[in-house]
Amino acid sequence: NPLAAVGGSGVVHASIGTYVFDFVDPTNPFVPSFTDRVLVAVAFPDRGDTILRGWDASGAEIVRATVTRNSSSFFPIYLQVNAAGIRKATVTTPLWNGTIGALIDTLTFSRPIEIPAETIDIDIRPGSPRNTIRLGGTNSVSVAILSSPSFSPDQIDPGKVLFQRASPTTALLVDRNHDRRKDLILTFRIADLVGLDPSSTEAVLTAVDSDGTALRGVDSVMVQTGPLAPIF
Repeated sequence: NPLAAVGGSGVVHASIGTYVFDFVDPTNPFVPSFTDRVLVAVAFPDRGDTILRGWDASGAEIVRATVTRNSSSFFPIYLQVNAAGIRKATVTTPLWNGTIGALIDTLTFSRPIEIPAETIDIDIRPGSPRNTIRLGGTNSVSVAILSSPSFSPDQIDPGKVLFQRASPTTALLVDRNHDRRKDLILTFRIADLVGLDPSSTEAVLTAVDSDGTALRGVDSVMVQTGPLAPIF
């Protein structure tokens, strides 16, 4: 937009072209999901066609809504689409006609489907009898994704693993539980963990297998704050 005072990645005042919104599983942002309703408000629409499209998992357009204006406006317009299995939504604004472009003001959608996850075994602080996590420090916590006869952690992309919504800082394949199969040992900064407090009794790890299967592991924790307490 020629009138925008600022811009750059993640800071869009107004634009000309197509916005793309991908829907993911609310419990695991690396797993694609679906919604059945999308509503968008477009501020300062320019003259021409503003189009909201819904796409399915195969990349086929399954639904669209179009608003055509003969002049630009300072009043917003609203577009809505409804269809089962919307994997992605795109909003295309009119080509610039000498005015201010368009601004995606608000996007509203039905909650994406939670994809059933396969349960995996994890071990927080492997080798420690108490899975203690002390908040407020600069330390890290290790979590092992354990192998089994039917599951091999070496097929997991560490970049798609989250432990309490934190990404790992290191990853190492080693036979931690001595079953002659490699386990995946990940390290997470405690400062990056989200959703833990002294009342927490469990912590959750999510991952994605090589075939796109959602994975989920849970282990018990003891959460502390303040000075480090002895671990017995």
